[in-house]
Amino acid sequence: MKVDTGTALAKSLARNLSQPDGAAKAASRVGNKLGKIEDKLLKLYTAPEKLSPDEQKQWLRDNGINDKHYKFKTIEGARAGLQIMYQRAQRAYQAFFQIMRSMHEMMMALIRNLRP
Repeated sequence: MKVDTGTALAKSLARNLSQPDGAAKAASRVGNKLGKIEDKLLKLYTAPEKLSPDEQKQWLRDNGINDKHYKFKTIEGARAGLQIMYQRAQRAYQAFFQIMRSMHEMMMALIRNLRP
């Protein structure tokens, strides 16, 4: 199973912030990532309880939980993995929010200091 370490999202944020309109793109990317993970987690909580290991793998494939990046073997493993991914994406979003707030405060202070 390939596990997202969060570095791809962090690199994407840094790359997007260096471009014009990058903040909007970065916010959109993080929001979309959180939304996709939330959707998958919600699907997992509707999974049937008594499935054989092969049926679990098939259910994960059929419901879009397993894709080209993630190959979870059980429903419980998928829940745990997606919860970790969600927490990482949430931390990245919080860090991004703090950066944006600091930049806003700095710009407002600069504008206040430029006024006669």
